[in-house]
Amino acid sequence: DAIDKYVADKGSYPASLESLVQEKYIRHIPVDPFTQANDSWLSSAPDDPLLSGVSDVHSGAEGLSRDGSAYSEW
Repeated sequence: DAIDKYVADKGSYPASLESLVQEKYIRHIPVDPFTQANDSWLSSAPDDPLLSGVSDVHSGAEGLSRDGSAYSEW
């Protein structure tokens, strides 16, 4: 949600999750519930190769869920 609001306001993706904090879109980088750390998030770049920045985040946890999907895909 914060990334979407950033893009709507700025017209580009944030360079990092820390950018969202600095620009006051979030108060702090949240803790990944699986790793219990706020520095383990895996960020995804936009699908468009002409764009850069962070378009999505996923858990940095290793392992698979009960349904066999990787936590890093969540």
